[in-house]
Amino acid sequence: MKIKNNQDGIAHIAAILAVVVVVAIGAVGWKVWDNKNKKKTNIVLNNNTKVIDNSVNSTTKDVDTIDKYSAWKTYNAKFKTRLNGEADFSFKYPPDWVMFESQPTNGVYINSPDFKSEVGFKNISVGSLLTVSADINDKNIYGHIPTLDEKANIYMGVTDKKTKKVNGIQVLQFKTSGGENHSGNYVTLIINDDKIYTISQNYKLDAENPYPDLINGVLATLKLN
Repeated sequence: MKIKNNQDGIAHIAAILAVVVVVAIGAVGWKVWDNKNKKKTNIVLNNNTKVIDNSVNSTTKDVDTIDKYSAWKTYNAKFKTRLNGEADFSFKYPPDWVMFESQPTNGVYINSPDFKSEVGFKNISVGSLLTVSADINDKNIYGHIPTLDEKANIYMGVTDKKTKKVNGIQVLQFKTSGGENHSGNYVTLIINDDKIYTISQNYKLDAENPYPDLINGVLATLKLN
């Protein structure tokens, strides 16, 4: 009778140990699953990244803004305009682009490293040329302060015209083709106070834009003083 009681006790203890082991395994498995699903998640919204920490005592914290143009070179412009005016502004451009062989008095020409043309920037065959210029937006020609649309009308073959705002300032963008330089042209016009700024990109006529993010980068980094 004593032996049977001992056997019953051992069986009872074994059953308890089995339950403990099963519970322990389940707890470990749940912990692994929980940790896997509580890893930090990156959310990117309009070039801003926030790290969401879902762990215990979770907090949401800002991370430095992702600046895709941070490696671009800065050009600080101080141009003379008509009527003895000055235009003072800055922008960024790709680091491997270089200053064009000749420069205007109220702007700057910067070309891509693969740039090729017949002469100057006429009949571009490869690459692209960036032009950024500024001038006084006066009423001598129109009899009133000209609008962005009126300024666009001086270009030939205007297509894909659209407006948008950059840092609260309205800009007008459009494409042109042909002209005296026989090249494709993507133009952005900006009027700020009494000045008009022109940002244009020239490339091979009737070809796809070889640097479609160029103007976006210039606009994103443009600072008008």
